[in-house]
Amino acid sequence: MRYTPLIAVVSLSCAVPAAAIDTVWNFDNGLGASSGSATMGFLGDTAGITSFYDSEHELGLAMPFGDHGSVMSFEATAPSQGLNIDLNNGGATVSQYTLVYDLFRPAPSWNEWMPLLQTDMTNTSDGDFFINPGDGIGISGNYDGRVTDQRGNIAWNRVVMTYDNGTMNKYIDGQLVGTQTVSGSRWEIDGGFNTLQDENNESAMGFISSF
Repeated sequence: MRYTPLIAVVSLSCAVPAAAIDTVWNFDNGLGASSGSATMGFLGDTAGITSFYDSEHELGLAMPFGDHGSVMSFEATAPSQGLNIDLNNGGATVSQYTLVYDLFRPAPSWNEWMPLLQTDMTNTSDGDFFINPGDGIGISGNYDGRVTDQRGNIAWNRVVMTYDNGTMNKYIDGQLVGTQTVSGSRWEIDGGFNTLQDENNESAMGFISSF
């Protein structure tokens, strides 16, 4: 799989197992998907705290691969802000999926929470997958790995979470860093989900090149 700057990739399976990537955002067309059937939209006034860049010269920050690809920057979000992903699958419940984030966390975010998944689209409960202030990834007190190995250096990271009927696997830069059991329907996706959103301001600024 070609590595690109922060891109969100959603691979989904419902009644019929999905064997391929469903949707990719490279942020070279705002929130328009680079491929796939899902759609992404701003929540509240999130458009006012995001920017899009086409090169490291424009961004003022090294891109993962020089001037190749695009980047979206975002500030820490309030509970009314974030991004919504609509799977456009008729509201079907998804219990097997993979989320891939190519991201960069600048110094102001190193000791902060970063919410990557919120399955409760009303955002009245805690987010469901985070980077925690210690750089680990996970939820419910179970955080593994380290997203930034050498603070002070510019490092883009690929964070991956897979969910399969109660089992969550967590990867950083291609390495499995942890597996945890997450019971109940909380991590199932009903037609869509939010990202960069939490109900009590556990959020931080950052950059995303691919999802």
